[in-house]
Amino acid sequence: MKRSKPMSRGKGFRMRDYQKATESEVEIPVTPECEKVPHLKPLVRGVYGPAQLTARPREKKPIRSEEYRRLVASLPCFHCGLQGSSQAAHPNSGKGRGVKESDLSCFPLCADRPGIKGCHSRFDQYELVAKGDPMREFEAKAKSWTQTLIRTRT
Repeated sequence: MKRSKPMSRGKGFRMRDYQKATESEVEIPVTPECEKVPHLKPLVRGVYGPAQLTARPREKKPIRSEEYRRLVASLPCFHCGLQGSSQAAHPNSGKGRGVKESDLSCFPLCADRPGIKGCHSRFDQYELVAKGDPMREFEAKAKSWTQTLIRTRT
């Protein structure tokens, strides 16, 4: 495919709010050794830009436990109460791009059966509960119900 006109210049890289740092937020310890090193002198004097003091976003490392997921899947479905067909469902609220929540926040929802769409599929496609506050409330109730049931069984 050939372009009819050249590509236009974009806005380029924009610093996010969490990456910007101001002089009042960052304290640089001033030591006699710092003043002797030429490339640290601008930092000691407080002349620096956001490129030198960027904060990196914290990586999420969710807890993964296959044993816990199997334990959750052995419980009856939270929504319809069906026994023996449950799967461990992760909450949809706190996840990011390709990152699921921790396994400790899972709750049981029933799987698809021949001719019947299960609660897990309906939950993931937002057919069971609407997005937003109803979804967060449903997930919080399901999580606490699951953890209470697991504590009483063990």
